[in-house]
Formats: sequence, structure tokens, C-alpha cells
Amino acid sequence: MKRYLVILVVFLLLPAGSSAQEDECTALIDRALSEAAVHCGDLAPGTACFGHGEITFTTRGDAAAFAAAGDTLDLDTTCCMRLSPMQLPDAWGVAVMNVQPDARSDSLALVLFGDVEIHNAASSLAEIEVRVESDTPVYTGPGSHYATFASVGAGEILYANACNCTQNWLRVRLPGGETGWVPARRVTILGQAEGLPVAGQDTPVYAGMQAFTFHSGAARPPCAAAPQNGILIQAPPGGDATHLSVNGVDILLAATVFARAEPEGELSLDVLDGSATIRVADETITAPPGVRVAIPLSGGYTPSGHLKVMPTNPDDIEHLPLALLPRAVDPAAAFDNPLPLIVGQRACQVVSDRGETACALHFVNLDGDAIVRMTSKFVYAPQGKWEGSVREFPAILAGDTVSGDLEWRVSCSLGGANFIGPVIWSITIADEAGHVSEPFEASFNCVDG
Repeated sequence: MKRYLVILVVFLLLPAGSSAQEDECTALIDRALSEAAVHCGDLAPGTACFGHGEITFTTRGDAAAFAAAGDTLDLDTTCCMRLSPMQLPDAWGVAVMNVQPDARSDSLALVLFGDVEIHNAASSLAEIEVRVESDTPVYTGPGSHYATFASVGAGEILYANACNCTQNWLRVRLPGGETGWVPARRVTILGQAEGLPVAGQDTPVYAGMQAFTFHSGAARPPCAAAPQNGILIQAPPGGDATHLSVNGVDILLAATVFARAEPEGELSLDVLDGSATIRVADETITAPPGVRVAIPLSGGYTPSGHLKVMPTNPDDIEHLPLALLPRAVDPAAAFDNPLPLIVGQRACQVVSDRGETACALHFVNLDGDAIVRMTSKFVYAPQGKWEGSVREFPAILAGDTVSGDLEWRVSCSLGGANFIGPVIWSITIADEAGHVSEPFEASFNCVDG
């Protein structure tokens, strides 16, 4: 009898203890977010703000104090930051960043919370000094056939942050802040050129924390009311999208996304509003709200596999600190879309006269209905014509009938040509409820085997 009494007492005490922890957790979250909102709400471009909790950091040169709510750091000189995971009663790292891509662009807002470590990959961190040896024009791209927009004289000091693939041209920052290209033979490099990244004319120049690598802890916070560890990123909607590089993944952002990168796992990007175009190798996905894009990561937190798409799990975004973002977000609105979506494709080469090739189309259906039909219509090719088709219950290359990669089977014949491409098609998919997607333009190249 005594044994049963002890068990009963323990059972009765458990809810009270759990409730007390939830109350303590809720109080910590409210306190931390209130401090961050008050002290980091009017943040200058190009700075990071201490919101709450323990945050360790490293900078180039001397750093200002960064230990109390409202303290700030210059992002151009911040190398890395490490935020504390949530530990009751008062430990939970929260930081806010205002990233300024350039003088003509609107700011990016970053909100970091929980067990997060972030490393700056700004172009300026790769800069080395170069001395101009003879008067030379500054070009808009890596070659003398590009337009010139400035000139520099012998003896001037510039800052190189990239080179072209031959290393014959250097991308440099001028004293006034403009960026252009000069011939490497016209300058003397005063540092180690081996560390310069390779770039082209269209490769973005990344400002402080516009490019970064990060990882977030996989352990769940100690209470249900706490958000998962990660980073909220918000770019202005509409207009020109903002370039962003996250763990080596190229992103064009006109959206709000929630990013996580767990050890030995994936970089996951949940789109909460707007649109995010994500590129890795030969794959491109343009993700609308309600879609999660997952990229497998290697041990060095760099991309190591194919992109995957799936619906966002509402539980994963339920408690995000959205109030710290400059623009209001309603993630629930994303799940009202009943239409299936084709959001991208893997680049496809089809060998002439070899039969059908399976190309991959990334798709997702947010309402959970299975895909039952794919319709393809020929749009354009430099030469030749193809017949469209309707395929019932298209095969799944990855994922399931709700999200993943659909098999799009195509074939071609070159005839007397050596190459035909791109061959463009308009593709729609339908689900079992009769909803039909918006047309998606897919393409392939017909090549000689």
C-alpha cells in the first residue's frame, strides 16, 4: 500500500513541476524578447545588437563592449558570434543584425536565437592590399572588353577581394567604395593572393553577414513554448531580390525565412512569406510560403547533395520570435493554398536517340493531396518539334506523392544537328482533389552521346 501511495504522490507532483518549468521558460522568453525589442529596435545598418543572454564573439582588431542589451558591433569587422542555448532560469542567447548589402539596397534583418554559431563570410574579410604600378582603367568585369567607369593612378593602394579563374584579373575596392576589375599585371600584390575567391562579373560583393556560414544545435529547448535554435532572415518583399550566401548556398531573397543547420544534418530553409530562389550546383528552386527546402550538408557545413522540398511543419515555426522582425509576418496564411506546386527542376541533358531520360521536377502539395497527373505541352526549341503528353500517376524519383521529385520522361533526336537546346515545355500537375498547378516552364538540352 505504501508503494502505491508513493507512486501516486510522484504522479501528482509531475504536472506541477512541469507547469512550473513552463512558467519559468515563458518568463525567460518574454524577458529576453522584450529586452531585444527595446534595445535593438532601431538598429543602424551594418551592425549587430546584443539582445539577451551570453554571446561570445571575435572581431578583427579591438571590439566595443558586447555584453549588455543594446551593445552593438560593426558587422564588417565581426568574424563570428556564438549564442548560448536556452538554460533555465535566464540563459538564452538573442541577437539582432541589420545587414546593409550596399548603399542602394534595403536592409536585411537577421534575428539569431538559441544555440547558434555564425561566421562572417563577407567579401571584405578576404581583402588584400594591392599597389597600382601604372595608370590603369577600372573595368566593370574581368576583361578589357567590359566598360570602364573609373581610373586609378600609379602608387594608389586598392583592396582586392576576388580574382577571375585565370587570376589575370582582380576585383578591387576603390578608395570611394566602388568595386571594379583591374589587370593583375598592373598591380603588385602586398598579401597572399592564394586566399582570394574566384568570381565573375555577376558574382555579388557580399557585405558584412550578407554571406555567412552557421550551425544550430539539434537539441530541443527545455520547454514547449521555446522556438527551435536558428536564424530568422527577412528581406523586403517585391522589387529586386537580395543576394545572400548561407553555408555556400546561393539565395535570392524577397521573403522571410527560418534557417537551421544542424550538425551532420541539413540546412533547412522554411519560407514564411514572399519568395526565395535557392541554387545549388545544377538545381534551382523558387519556394513560396509554406515550403521547406532542405540541403544536405557535409561535415564542413557545405552543400553535399540534392535539394529536397516538403511542406513546412507548422510545429517548427509556431513559437518563432517574429515580433523582432521589422515587418509583420503571418505564417499561417501560407497553408491556405490548395494548389499543387512545381517549384524547380534539376538540370537535364538528354542523349539523342537513346530512348527516354528521366528528368527531375521538384514539387510540393501543401494540402497533402497526392499527385495523380502530369501534363506537358511543347513550347519552344531552336529547331524541331515535340509532342506533348499526359501521364497518369507519374513516378516519384524522391519523396512521396505529396512532395519531392517527380519523374518527367523525355527523349530527343538531333538529326543533322550537334546540339539542340534549350527545349522548353510547359508542365502542370493535378492532385486527387482535382486542383491543378500553375504552368511551370521546364527545359532540357538534347546532346550527342
